Amino acid sequence: MLTTLETFFARLREAGVPISVHEALDAARAAGAVDATGRDVLRAALAATIVKDDAHRTAFDAVFDVTFAARSVPAEGEEEGEPPSALAERLRGELEEAVRRGDLEAVEELARRKGVRPIKSLDDLARDDVWESDEELDAFLAHLDSMRHADLA
Repeated sequence: MLTTLETFFARLREAGVPISVHEALDAARAAGAVDATGRDVLRAALAATIVKDDAHRTAFDAVFDVTFAARSVPAEGEEEGEPPSALAERLRGELEEAVRRGDLEAVEELARRKGVRPIKSLDDLARDDVWESDEELDAFLAHLDSMRHADLA
């Protein structure tokens, strides 16, 4: 998981999302505190520790989807039976090209094709489809709070 996170952080920086060493450490701790097999929970944990500006959310979501590619039924524009690694590489190429062109619409389209629904606020974190239970959300928020207070000590 650590190698995947390092790749994720590098791709975020390449996409113009600023991420400090401190934020990377917070994100790694948050990822370790949640079930990594739950993509939505992992996405929420990483976004909560990394995304500080709504302008970076679309790039974050696109990079997340490329780095943590889901194995699912092919979405619009995907080929049946395409291996996850080939899909991830193809999406990464499309994302890099869109970011290089500064084409926000293309980045948003990639996110839409993957079914990405951005979490832009605490209300979004409380959506029913993000957490399996209220207890899971409460545990995540308590952990996030304890991480922030630990850094102040």
